Amino acid sequence: MAPIFLPMLMLLGLEPEAIQAAYRVADSSTNVISPINPYLPLVLAVIHLYNKSFTLGHLLTIAMPYSLAVLTGWSSLFFIWYWLGLPFGL
Repeated sequence: MAPIFLPMLMLLGLEPEAIQAAYRVADSSTNVISPINPYLPLVLAVIHLYNKSFTLGHLLTIAMPYSLAVLTGWSSLFFIWYWLGLPFGL
């Protein structure tokens, strides 16, 4: 994704480090609700031992508030860091 996003967003005046940090914030917050997460079948199998009617939809519905909380928290930290003018890289 970097060959697409970096040149495109650098035209807007953003630093490559800030673009990379923003991408990591967005990507990390959606990992928990991604259907290709390798841990979802394992979590579903363990839950299914105790609750036979539990489905993938139930799991994603339960995980959505956590994903939104992580997105809100990381985004807040990103914008505070950016507005303070602190460097993202060395």
